[in-house]
Amino acid sequence: MAPPADLETASEPLLTTREAAELLNVSEVSVRRWTNEGRLPCIRMGRRGVRRFRREDLMAFVGGMPNAEEHGPVLEGETPTEVTLEGLKVKSGSHLCTVYESERGRLKLALPFLEQGLSRGELCFLVAPEGSREALLERLSERVSVQQARDEGYLVEASGFPTGDEAFRFFEEAFSEAVARGRNAFRLLGDMAWMLDAGLDVEAMNAFEMRYEHFLAKQYPVVSLCQYDASRFSGVEVLRALKCHSDTFGQPVERFLAG
Repeated sequence: MAPPADLETASEPLLTTREAAELLNVSEVSVRRWTNEGRLPCIRMGRRGVRRFRREDLMAFVGGMPNAEEHGPVLEGETPTEVTLEGLKVKSGSHLCTVYESERGRLKLALPFLEQGLSRGELCFLVAPEGSREALLERLSERVSVQQARDEGYLVEASGFPTGDEAFRFFEEAFSEAVARGRNAFRLLGDMAWMLDAGLDVEAMNAFEMRYEHFLAKQYPVVSLCQYDASRFSGVEVLRALKCHSDTFGQPVERFLAG
C-alpha cells in the first residue's frame, strides 16, 4: 500500500507529539489541545490516529502565536470578563505588570483584584512568598471569606516553583482543567519575588514571563497581574519585566506604579 501523498513529499522526518512540544517549548497537553481545536495542523497515522507533525507547520504556528486575535479565544462565544483596577476596565486576556516599593503599594491593586474575583465566584490563583501571601490574605479576609474560598476551591495558593518550566506546566494544566470544568473567567495574581526566592536569574524570569505571555495569557479567559518589588529587583530587571507585559502600556502606566 502506497503511503499518503503528503508523507511521500515530506522533506523532513515527521515529529512526534513529544518532539513537537519540545520544539514549541510547551507541554504535550497544549499540543494535543491545539490539534483537537484545529489550530495546529497534524497528520493522523495508523488505526489509533497517532499525531505526527511537520516542522514547517510548527514554525508557522509559532510565528502566529503572539497574535491572539489570529487564533481566537479559547472559549468562543464567551463575552470577555472585565476586571476593574483603579477605576479602569481591563479585559480578559490581559497580562499586566505593577511595580511597588512599600507594603501599601503592594496591596494597592492586589486587594481589590482578588476581592472582586472571589466576590464574583471566579477562580483566583495567588502565587507569592509565604510571608507576603499570608499578610495579603489577612487583609483580604477583612473583606471576603478567604477560608470559604479555600474550602470551595475558588482560591488556589502557591509559594512559588523551583523553576520557570514547572511554573508554566502548573498554570497550563490548571487553566486547561478550569476550562474543561466550565470556568469562563479566572484571574492570577503573582508576586514575582517568588522567583528570586527560588534562585532564578533575570534571564530565567524573562523567559518564563514571555512564555506565559505568548502561550497562556492570551489563550485562556484569565486576567494576570504580576507584581514586582522595586526594593528587590534592579532597574534593569524591572525594565525587562515591563517589556514582557505589553498590555500594561495600553493603560495609564502611572496607575501601576505604586509607592
